[in-house]
Amino acid sequence: MAISYLIGDATAPDRLGPGVIAHVCNDSGGWGKGFVLEISRLWPEPEAEYRRWARSGQDFGLGWCS
Repeated sequence: MAISYLIGDATAPDRLGPGVIAHVCNDSGGWGKGFVLEISRLWPEPEAEYRRWARSGQDFGLGWCS
């Protein structure tokens, strides 16, 4: 299966159906620069969940996804 790279606004995909937007984030619990600012502006839930996860004491290391 090939990976399709699309160029455009990741907050407004032009495809129907499920997809994945992969975004690398830090493991320090920080949120507030770059792409995540637009995510927070449009949808507050991802930031709230990220901050909850960062404070939870769960493994917050490389490779984890939520």
